[in-house]
Amino acid sequence: MKYNQSNGVINSPAIPSISIMFFAYNLVQTRPVMTDDMAVEYLEKLQHIQVSCDHEFYVELWMSALTGLAEECDKTSTGRVQHTLLWKSFVLVKLPSLIEKLELKKSNKFKNGNLLYSEENKYDCHECVINQLFGFKGLINACNQLVEDDIFQAADITVDILRVCLNRKLVRKEFVNRFLELEYEIDGGDTVGLTAGNILDDPSRQIIDHLVSTATTSFLHQESRVETIFKLMSEWSTKLEVAPLATLCRSLMDVPTLLDIIHLYRHPSEFISSLERLCNTWVSKADSKESLLHDYENFGTIFLFLISVIDRYEFHKNIKDVLHDDEGFCYKWLIQSGSTYDIDSLDQEKSIITRLVSTLSDASQEIPEDLIRISPRSLIELSPTIFKEALKKVVTEDIEIAMINLEPLFTHFVKPHMSYALIGVCQSLCDDILFKGKSSISFKVLNRLILEEAFPNSIIKLIGNKLLSIFDIISENGSLPSIEDTENIIRNKIAKIMMVPNWRNTKHPAEKLYYRFKMMFKSIIYGGRHKPSLIYEIFLSENYFNNDINTEYEYITGNGGAANNLFDEFIINPSSWLGPHHLDIELFRNCLEINGPRTFVDLIVEEVLSAGKKGMGIRAGNYKILLSYYC
Repeated sequence: MKYNQSNGVINSPAIPSISIMFFAYNLVQTRPVMTDDMAVEYLEKLQHIQVSCDHEFYVELWMSALTGLAEECDKTSTGRVQHTLLWKSFVLVKLPSLIEKLELKKSNKFKNGNLLYSEENKYDCHECVINQLFGFKGLINACNQLVEDDIFQAADITVDILRVCLNRKLVRKEFVNRFLELEYEIDGGDTVGLTAGNILDDPSRQIIDHLVSTATTSFLHQESRVETIFKLMSEWSTKLEVAPLATLCRSLMDVPTLLDIIHLYRHPSEFISSLERLCNTWVSKADSKESLLHDYENFGTIFLFLISVIDRYEFHKNIKDVLHDDEGFCYKWLIQSGSTYDIDSLDQEKSIITRLVSTLSDASQEIPEDLIRISPRSLIELSPTIFKEALKKVVTEDIEIAMINLEPLFTHFVKPHMSYALIGVCQSLCDDILFKGKSSISFKVLNRLILEEAFPNSIIKLIGNKLLSIFDIISENGSLPSIEDTENIIRNKIAKIMMVPNWRNTKHPAEKLYYRFKMMFKSIIYGGRHKPSLIYEIFLSENYFNNDINTEYEYITGNGGAANNLFDEFIINPSSWLGPHHLDIELFRNCLEINGPRTFVDLIVEEVLSAGKKGMGIRAGNYKILLSYYC
């Protein structure tokens, strides 16, 4: 299939339409993900709109998914190694599953219409698709790059694709064996014994960790692993069993990408609803002090995991739709997290706060039994006020002396059975620093807490961006010393835990857009002179006549609207550039959030009208589909 230069039309399915590319990127990078039924229905309508035969449509789907995977494997251009596993899961699990369900829906329609549906035709179609797909060696090789991480395994992507397609009954065994040296048998299911029933009988840390780790490496069993995780989460939450549930939450927080993989299959709110009930109602039944403190530590782990899920998928924007009990602890804390109270306005809690401040500020005192048994929910809610009152007592002292006097408070609060309550304390301290700058004692206290080895990494992951932003702001404002040695250590610790390559690159997305666009344009438009372009040069070399790449690019972009000198035009006047020319869904999202819905819609409408005037109905239809996602 070659590019027809006479009429400027691309007939090859090797260059996916923008609507299919958008579909793939939307499923992988947007949360929460649409349901399988919605995705299958969308694909069915999309194929009808494009008037594509099954073979061409499936090739476009696979090419879109592999392009996304190849981009993530190219660490030099993206720098987001963690997303590689997510894209690989989409290529090897989610996409084959959607294709299988789409084929099932088509077969049911044939049967209901008393039409003949041939399994042979289905096999022939998908085997032809795989044959053509494997012809794009450049793209396939780009998906096979080694990733230096324990949770990744170097494997030939073609072998994995063959295996999943065979297991989904999309291709025949004889077809697969022609590609593999050894005969491959269809996988019979989970032989490791990692079922919900087995784990409920023996909820050890070892077997839970094994369940989580194999969910990221065993793509053939990934869906069943995800279902097992959901069943365990629901079962333990319902029975208020905090010990095994906390173990599962810790394992999930250690592999944050797994949360995104899980949410390829299930809506995040299914996690939240069961955890919300537990956090609102749980009460420890432990008799001994040791068991009680261990229970509180487990509760704190579960609470921080719940907050991390809400934060990761930005549910705070519609928290009323996510949390079911607007009178419960979780809802109220999220609405006013980090708030401090005027102690004189409190009745029952006033004496508790006064006693806690007195006891925790004196290393020689033993904490009374009744204060030890204070509810972890009360501790989370009152901890910012406890710190505020403790700081009031030392505000007139020299900062160094004050820090020494506060040391017992720090020692108590970084213990595992209390450290989870520091989430609200840190938020309160950050707010105080914004007003008072580095000269305040709050800045010293925040530094001291974060530098503590026992300070929870889960809290740093939750508020790390806020901390780095505050450091940037107060440094730019020039409040007292520029950058202290401890500040650099803190920045590096936060960046390491959050897996940020460079802590200095913490600007708002609007500030980073210009440079990201510039690099993207340079890579795509001038790719022929510097390095292969994953999206264009591989397709051109495999599918089109051997003309100069820059000449070919002019024809290709002309099919979607005039784009000659696009890079130079952007450099001269970046504000005039139209974001919807590009396929990266993150850029669409940035454009929407920064410019607002009105400007964003205007940009796409302008593209639709422009494409329609040039007689490119298919292209205009693609933009309309894109517009429908955001309207």
